Formats: sequence, C-alpha cells, structure tokens
Amino acid sequence: MPFASITSLRLALVAVVLASVGALGALWAADEMAAGSTPVEIAVQPVPIDPRDPTVQRVGRLAYAGGLVLTARAEGFGGFSALAHDPATGDLIALSDRGRWLAMTPRWRDGRLVGATAAGALRPLIGVDGAVLSGRAADAESLAVTDTALVVAFEQDHRLLAYLRRPGAPLADALGHRPELWSLPDAVGALAANAGLEAVSGLADGRVLALAEGRRDDTGVYGGWLVARDGTARPVAVARQGRHRPTGLDRLPGGDLVATLRHFSPLAGVSIQVARLPAAALAGDAPVVPETLATLGPRMTVDNIEGVAVAPQPGGARLYLIADNNFNALQRTLLLAFTLDDPGTGDDASPASGGG
Repeated sequence: MPFASITSLRLALVAVVLASVGALGALWAADEMAAGSTPVEIAVQPVPIDPRDPTVQRVGRLAYAGGLVLTARAEGFGGFSALAHDPATGDLIALSDRGRWLAMTPRWRDGRLVGATAAGALRPLIGVDGAVLSGRAADAESLAVTDTALVVAFEQDHRLLAYLRRPGAPLADALGHRPELWSLPDAVGALAANAGLEAVSGLADGRVLALAEGRRDDTGVYGGWLVARDGTARPVAVARQGRHRPTGLDRLPGGDLVATLRHFSPLAGVSIQVARLPAAALAGDAPVVPETLATLGPRMTVDNIEGVAVAPQPGGARLYLIADNNFNALQRTLLLAFTLDDPGTGDDASPASGGG
C-alpha cells in the first residue's frame, strides 16, 4: 500500500495521490483483452546499487546484477506493488495498487540487467463479476503463482482473487479472465486498511502463504496464514526483523521462501531487508525466523520496494525487486536484479504437515 519515501514532503504528496485515486469506470467482459488497455513504451536509466561507490557489486549474500529506473508516459504506469516471473517466457508481471498489470521483458547483456520492454499493454484487473476493479477494490498488493492460478492479494478490501491458469499458456493469460474468490479467516477482515496481506507466495503443495504487513499482537511476531483453495487456513507467525515489515514474498527453487521487508523513518529514510524463510518451519507452531540475506540501507539505491520475483538459474536464483513509486514525482519505479548463489538445497519442501 502507498508508502512515503525519503522526506516528510513525500508523505504529504502520497496523501494527495491517495485522495485523488479515481475509478477506472469501464466494464471489461471476461476473456476480453482490449478494453481499458494503454500502450506502454518504457524508458530506462541504469543505476548502481551504491551511488557513492559504483564499483560495489555485492550486498550481503546477494550479487548485484544491475538496476533500472523505469519511466513511461502512459497513464497509470507506476505504483507497482507486486511482481512475478514467468519461467516459460522470461517475462515479469507487475501489478499496481490501482488495479493495473503489465508484462515486461527484461533485457540482459553479459549477465547484467540493461533494459526492460513492455510485452503488452498496461491493462486493468477484473473482478469476479467481469467488471474492471476500481477504487478500494483495486488495491492489489502481492501476487502468488501456484500450479493452477495467479493469486492476487488486495488491501483495503482484504481478499484473495485467484486467476486460473490455462495449461501451456503464459502466466499473463490468466489475468484476462474472471477470477474466483478464495475464502479467508475472519481475522483478515480485522486488519487495518493499510496493513493487510502485503506478501503472498505459492507453495509446493498448492497452498498460498499470506503475510500481513501489520503486526497482529505484541509478542514480537507478524502474522499470516497458510491458505488453501477450499478455504481451509492455518495461522503462522514470522519473527520480527527489527522494525522491518513484510512487503513481498516468492518461492526459491529449493522450496524456501524469499521475503522483502521494509522500514521507513522520515529522518533516516527507507531500509529494505531481503530474507530467507525456511519452508520446513511453516509446518511447526513456533514463529518462523527469517535469515537476513542483505540489507539495502537508506544511502543505497533503494525506494519503496514492495515486490520480489524469483527466476531460477543453474546453480542459483535471480531475484528481481520492484519499487512502488506511489505515483509520486519524488519517488522512482526501480527494478533491481540480484543473484543468490545458494537458493537452498531442499527438494522443493512442502509444509504439508500441521494442517491447512
């Protein structure tokens, strides 16, 4: 959900942006991909991970593989809060908190991310009734990929919508069809409007792990649920990483999960942690303890990172991080790429025990 970046002035501008969000208005019949779409031409500006020292190529356990500032004149471009990677096409799918989505093709040269082009138009998400999502109902915050669906988590109107995949079709194809609504525990409805299911990921057993940005209690954990398509759910807890809160989640090749966690201070700025969550720990009752892989500090190339996508690579994994600019001229849409040489050695472990 919208987050102010470096200064208190940005906080004020974000409030203006939120107040001005309008309804998309038009109807889009199921399976129709044309109405409401906007052509996009992306311009990129390469950025170092450390502006003070462009020779820096490693942060913690992550090797920096290039980063870009993305801009486009298309109306509605920006606000990207969720990201997924399609292993079949190599494309990235980004969702915005105004209910728009865009498929992008990253461009690589000599192992470095050097560009990104739109793989299609910027399009609106549709709801279970086939109508374009708008207003509070359009606040998409995270995206999970399962074997059968793309599951989108929404804030404000807290819910999960599952866009069913067609065998052999690109992932983006699913977003052109009417979704189904997944049931959630009543406790999700009690979350604050801006502290909902900010980080979701598909698991090997077909369930979705959904973590809430807001802290649910005073025991030092953040809450979440393992949610199945049939509506069964089991609560899970993730130990706090200082004052950082979960914003993004995806599954690594070995079965563990990688999360982005964010902390913002008007004085210090924004800090992002990238952490691994052991999948096996989800089967127990104890809080899952994240393993910090890297911390992107306020003086580094960082902004409001809200999405992470994993692209498996031989012997490792590539991590893409995307920043939500809140449609704020003082913030940036960043796309950063890193390589993790140790994505885990499990057998795509499934936390099937413990219910769910």
